[in-house]
Amino acid sequence: MKITVIANDGTIINGVLSIYKYKEYSMILARGIDTTDKCDTTVYIGKNTESVMNYVRNLIINADYLGRDNVLINLYDFDNKN
Repeated sequence: MKITVIANDGTIINGVLSIYKYKEYSMILARGIDTTDKCDTTVYIGKNTESVMNYVRNLIINADYLGRDNVLINLYDFDNKN
């Protein structure tokens, strides 16, 4: 499954391999296959990291259940949408 994430600042990360929560700084990070500097990209910073992770988890589980090949996870302006 190919995962693409639009970060809360509008950055697009293609070919995401993993998405995880960094507890110390209240942020969500993503590691993509097109990351040139071998670093993870911050896709969300804020107080609602649990809500973001639940949203991401639900999108991936639903896409897998429906047999989708591609998933777009849009976190752009997440706090104002939810």
